[in-house]
Amino acid sequence: MAFGKAARVFDVPVVLTTVETKSFSGEYVAAAASRIPGAGTIERSSMNSWDDKNFVAAIEKSGRKKILIAGLWTEVCVAFPTVQAIHDGYEIYVVEIVAET
Repeated sequence: MAFGKAARVFDVPVVLTTVETKSFSGEYVAAAASRIPGAGTIERSSMNSWDDKNFVAAIEKSGRKKILIAGLWTEVCVAFPTVQAIHDGYEIYVVEIVAET
């Protein structure tokens, strides 16, 4: 939630994605989306968000070349799109999100 709040305070565009909410990951993004006005959620079918044309289009629409990225599974949700985005000319910063226990 702090990540979303910081984005709102600093007027940073936010692109939220989730994968297969009906069969795999569930509705974990709803709480985040509710705290970031206008963020919406892109439902994708691939674990790698960069494989989704709607996600890439949303990033391109932001007009930003520096991207903060976070994800539930570092190896696929973060590493795969990071490598592809760097290849496509973006500067990526990974945000570590630590869940409260």
